[in-house]
Amino acid sequence: MYLPCTNAELMLFIPFCIMKPMFPKYYDDDSAAKKNLVNRISWISDEIDRVIAGTSIQEEYSKIYFYLRDALSLDISRDDFAIICDILYRASIVKNKTIRHLENDLWSFYCTLSYKYIMVRNNDIADDESKAEEELLPNIDYDNPQKAIFSRMLGLAEAILALKAEKNKASSMRRTESLNLVSELNYCFVVPIAKQLFINSVKSTDFDERIAAKQGLYEHYEIYDDELEE
Repeated sequence: MYLPCTNAELMLFIPFCIMKPMFPKYYDDDSAAKKNLVNRISWISDEIDRVIAGTSIQEEYSKIYFYLRDALSLDISRDDFAIICDILYRASIVKNKTIRHLENDLWSFYCTLSYKYIMVRNNDIADDESKAEEELLPNIDYDNPQKAIFSRMLGLAEAILALKAEKNKASSMRRTESLNLVSELNYCFVVPIAKQLFINSVKSTDFDERIAAKQGLYEHYEIYDDELEE
């Protein structure tokens, strides 16, 4: 049977009943899970700090996966999203084997969450094409909560791509996913920094990053074909 998702994405949607015996207090009350979402996001942030400091144990940081997976079904506020972006950035600038392992789950969650928001945005644009003309800048606390989330998304991508590229899978994954998200945002908004972000990566020595940058630049010129004449 064909499943339209990667193995990593599929793992995020394992039926919760399989995991309930492992963490019964967490799963007993769905309404409590929603109320405690902010606390759990904050706990993940603190746990990442403990992992970096070497004071965490596997029994604790293994819970991050389950908390992230369940958060996909809940409403994420702009503040929660900002914390998630901060977690990803902090994880990207340290050299820690446990963090590298956890980072796969963090980015899988982040990308799945981000594309959920982008899908909603694309549906809104289908109903009103003028929304695609809105400008989006990085790290702006817009009045519209969803736009503020998109701004954080763009800000994280810009920050990740500003880091020195390393010759390892983790760096490639971060930079490639960041470029892919910028490309998606470029369809949903007018993103002034998008073109330069793509140009900066088109000569990358990493194959995946280079392809993502070229694809993003190609799609950018499809949208703004008048720039080809400049």
